[in-house]
Amino acid sequence: MTGTPWDVERIHHAEIGAEKHNARLSAGELKPCRFAYLGNAPQIDRNRLGEAAAINQGMNVKVTNDIDVAFGWLVVHPEME
Repeated sequence: MTGTPWDVERIHHAEIGAEKHNARLSAGELKPCRFAYLGNAPQIDRNRLGEAAAINQGMNVKVTNDIDVAFGWLVVHPEME
């Protein structure tokens, strides 16, 4: 992705991703999992609108510009279950 997306584009992109993810979950093609979206401004906005939209659609996602945060989010420890 290049340029600065509009807020509505961020939300739409997140909703489409969540919709596709949820369809595959429902079809039994995926197991529940976490997603990390790693990027930089301007693709990631400080209010994390895309993250909020995807979470509202049922995705377990973290949007960040920090690779350590992304990997930390993806690692699931038994005590977290």
